[in-house]
Amino acid sequence: MSGAVYVGLVIASLLLGLTYFIPLFALITAVCLWEFLNAELEQGHPAKMLGVIGGTMLYIIAAYGLLGERSLFWYLPFLLSLPFVVLILGLFQPKAANFQAAATLLLALFYIVLPFILLTSTQLYLVHGAGLSPLLGVFILFWTNDTGAYLAGRSLGKRPLFPEVSPKKTWEGLIGGVILCLIAAYILSLYALSFSLLEWMIIGSLVALFGTLGDLIESMWKRRIGIKDSGKIMPGHGGLLDRFDGFLIALPAIHLYLFIVKF
Repeated sequence: MSGAVYVGLVIASLLLGLTYFIPLFALITAVCLWEFLNAELEQGHPAKMLGVIGGTMLYIIAAYGLLGERSLFWYLPFLLSLPFVVLILGLFQPKAANFQAAATLLLALFYIVLPFILLTSTQLYLVHGAGLSPLLGVFILFWTNDTGAYLAGRSLGKRPLFPEVSPKKTWEGLIGGVILCLIAAYILSLYALSFSLLEWMIIGSLVALFGTLGDLIESMWKRRIGIKDSGKIMPGHGGLLDRFDGFLIALPAIHLYLFIVKF
């Protein structure tokens, strides 16, 4: 049920427009930042709230700025400045691991905030009158990949990808996700004309491959921390970071490809 609510909220916000989608993902960004920083930093460290508030504000400003056709590079100084604020605040807590906290915050900004900004900017590729939103199409590919990997992994999975990281992730699941994702990409090419058939097929491949890597990377992080789920906000799924782990690695890869072919 929690997964259905999540899918419903995303689709509704996209149908209503980015003015609704951006606030929704500002909330998702804040929760993901909190889950990551809360697991990494010691209790009471100011970098937690600074990271959540600063990172969420950065997402909001950059997302609306991209709609105004301002380059993403304009926001990089703000992205890089927050860790230095942590070091300055560390003067009031000199015994805390402030350099480690600053590095953790910088990682959180690049690992979580930047991909969500790139996710939102996918809508900028929309061609007027070209049918289905490319942003909704990308979500459909992620959902399709998850479904294909789950079904193939449950029914056929025998050979694990990285058994020490995630024993349940198998080669059979990966292949199942790729196949279903490519089928969805072909269907999308008929109704979402902002991208060509070839572009949708490549984006689908990137979603399947790098989305799986994102899932594995988050599993590696959770094993190091010693937790099963990043949070408990979504019953049956864990935390929001568990839900969006594939996005965090796949979105930079997708936008690198789109930057190369579109500019």
